[in-house]
Amino acid sequence: MKVVLMPGFLRSVKRCSSDLQGRIADCLFMLEQDPFQPALRTHRLRGSLSAFFSCSVTQSYRIIFTLEDQCVVIRQAGNHDDVY
Repeated sequence: MKVVLMPGFLRSVKRCSSDLQGRIADCLFMLEQDPFQPALRTHRLRGSLSAFFSCSVTQSYRIIFTLEDQCVVIRQAGNHDDVY
């Protein structure tokens, strides 16, 4: 699948450490291959965010995305408490 990075996501990644940026890059590669790989722990969000999916970069860092027309649209990234 094609991965599309939204501006808000790019801004949030610029503020991350280089180690975390590397982990994010690894997750983006896996999302491109298969967004539902078990290693990503992808799940659909609930409630007012039910149009979105989340995957885990680390225990506390998440990537929020949608699936649209054979594309993974990366919307946001951040700590668990900040993105929900």
